[in-house]
Amino acid sequence: MTTTKLPRSRRQANPNVWTSDLVPGVEFEVLTLTKELAEEFLTHLPERQRAQSERTIDKYAADLLSDQFPFTGDPIRFNADGELIDGQHRCTAVVESGVPVVALIIRGLGSDMIRFFDGGRTRRFPDDLRINGFANHTALAAVTGRVWHWEHGNYGYMGVPYVQNALYADTAPTRAQLWKTLQAHPELPDVVNHGQRLHTYVPNAPTSVTALMWWLLGQVDVDAREKFFHELTQGSGVNGPEYPINVLHRTLTRRIPQNEEREGHIWLAYYIKAYNAWASGATMSHLRMPVPLRWNRLPMPQGMVRPGLIQADEDEE
Repeated sequence: MTTTKLPRSRRQANPNVWTSDLVPGVEFEVLTLTKELAEEFLTHLPERQRAQSERTIDKYAADLLSDQFPFTGDPIRFNADGELIDGQHRCTAVVESGVPVVALIIRGLGSDMIRFFDGGRTRRFPDDLRINGFANHTALAAVTGRVWHWEHGNYGYMGVPYVQNALYADTAPTRAQLWKTLQAHPELPDVVNHGQRLHTYVPNAPTSVTALMWWLLGQVDVDAREKFFHELTQGSGVNGPEYPINVLHRTLTRRIPQNEEREGHIWLAYYIKAYNAWASGATMSHLRMPVPLRWNRLPMPQGMVRPGLIQADEDEE
């Protein structure tokens, strides 16, 4: 029996540095990337490097500060001229956060290697869920994102804060933050199942919004939630056109012309306005949001307190 001789790896004086006959001239090193070292690396950026994305840096820095940036083997790369050709966002995030991270460094790559980077499809949170065996992974990812936004002062959507001076108004969650949210709320797969079932009865609102409404009411009053959605999907037994659930059902099922498309947070507001009227025994003739839409005019579910609430003027129904 013959065996194949594997290429040698030549260890250097530093046990964390090595080379391989397979890629002559290329050096590999594992080190702790400190703020000072990251600053030094950034002085070697070539002029042709792509512009930095502040949003990407903010995401990385947030993960570093929350200890959600594990070693994945994704390298920081230098070419044979000593230029930093991959890793500027990670280095900048280490500088801005001050949090050191273990990193794989590759030196000695060809000068034209940069054109081969980042050409593949970026892995997203739904991909992570599918790989880890979660059913309805796309819907679960959407609902997890809505919950993250709600818990960070947004109305289930980025750029729509329901608190004054929201810190995360224009921040998109990272994959690590979404994983942390899902781990903190193991009920979310079940929430998705309810959202998809309910969507068949009230198709106009996005499934993730209906699921978010189900989740929100579960934080306030589970019995009221069950009765509210039962009447909404199975019929209220009340014929009055101004009964809130009847108004909401008409809104969620009527044919909508293309020029009347509604953003997701508007559908959530419709849900909450109708629920609040129903829970308080009030009537309403229609659902309408004030224009312009301000943070303190977005309705909150009855029984839920808005942080830092400033009393809004009475909304027109």
